[in-house]
Amino acid sequence: MPAAKGARLTAVLRCVAAAVSVAIVGGTAAACSASSVLSPLTARTRSDLKIVTLRLPVALTRAPSPAVSVLADGAPDVLTATFAGTLFVTSPVVVIAAADGDALPTAARAARDAHAPLLLAVKVTPQLTIAVGRLRPRTVLAVGLPPAAAAALAARLRGVRVVTSAAGLPVTAVPAPLSRVGVLVSRGETTPDIAAVTVTAEAAGAAVVGVRGGDPRADPAAIRVLARLRPLDVVGVGSSSCPLAAWAAGWPWRRPAISFPAAGR
Repeated sequence: MPAAKGARLTAVLRCVAAAVSVAIVGGTAAACSASSVLSPLTARTRSDLKIVTLRLPVALTRAPSPAVSVLADGAPDVLTATFAGTLFVTSPVVVIAAADGDALPTAARAARDAHAPLLLAVKVTPQLTIAVGRLRPRTVLAVGLPPAAAAALAARLRGVRVVTSAAGLPVTAVPAPLSRVGVLVSRGETTPDIAAVTVTAEAAGAAVVGVRGGDPRADPAAIRVLARLRPLDVVGVGSSSCPLAAWAAGWPWRRPAISFPAAGR
């Protein structure tokens, strides 16, 4: 009788593990090996006699270096790739959208759901594949790229699955949030590259702060937000014509203590 009970319990455990595995990877065999950094997910049997522990792939984030930096120049594909590498060391999923903006809403939703960086691409270039390869993804979602471009991307990223639908992405865990990192963008700027930067920053758990006029020292609203957040690291992102690049030299950031000028001064 005890042997029969043991056999039934083993069968139950196997069914639970299989069901949870299917729910986690969505049929993607590579999901549990998508990253060297894994997040535990625990499933219990109904009797709670044993615990089955499974692990989800998760991105590895990092604080930017130097503590204050500005990404102001470069085409959208260069800017978004550079920014992704600033906040992410690795990511099991990378989302790439066509830079014309039509595919951006779909790509942004997929990147948010996968807690993944979002890059823009004009075309598949060696620089793009190098930038993606540095993030060590196991799966790349290409949204809005021509079939030939997606095929070229797959050929250059050996060992990486390139899919064209979010349904092909593995389930991922939420990475450690960069809660002391602030990302400054021009308030009201809705270009595709700024939208992609915002998605990437939010995926990394960083705070995105809109700045009117490009200089946070002259924006009381931005000062109030930064004073509340008290970020240890700040990245300013904007176009080369935006004055965001002008504030870094004179802005009084200090690590680990940061002083903020009074609003309106």
